Amino acid sequence: MRMPAMLRWLSILLACCGCSKGDQPVPVAVSGDVSFEGKPVTQGVVLFMSDQGFGASAEIDSQGHYVIRSQYGKGIPAGTYRISVTPPPEAVHESDIPARSSSREMSLEIPKKYRDFSTSGLEIQLGEKSMTYDIPLTTR
Repeated sequence: MRMPAMLRWLSILLACCGCSKGDQPVPVAVSGDVSFEGKPVTQGVVLFMSDQGFGASAEIDSQGHYVIRSQYGKGIPAGTYRISVTPPPEAVHESDIPARSSSREMSLEIPKKYRDFSTSGLEIQLGEKSMTYDIPLTTR
């Protein structure tokens, strides 16, 4: 008869200490459009990096839209993030020669200053509500 009492205490202990989601931050949804000189950037990657070293990224779709995702799902934890925008990775064929594709042409739409967190000048402060953050790239 002692066993059911132990099982009851064990289940209470597991309920109190077990799989709590309290340690995981609540993700904040972030999305937007990337443009260059007023026209959509149709290829590339948007990167977010916090001062604590947390990073997340999103591919830019053919309409210039991005949606940040992380290990927490759709969104990232609240905080301050620096942002960079990079061209898509170069495609490599079996011969290990980089392919000549439109991605090379599209990379011209992303000025070099936006490709590095330290020079992009892009920063966002996320609170607890979802946010639209458009990224208008310019040559200046």
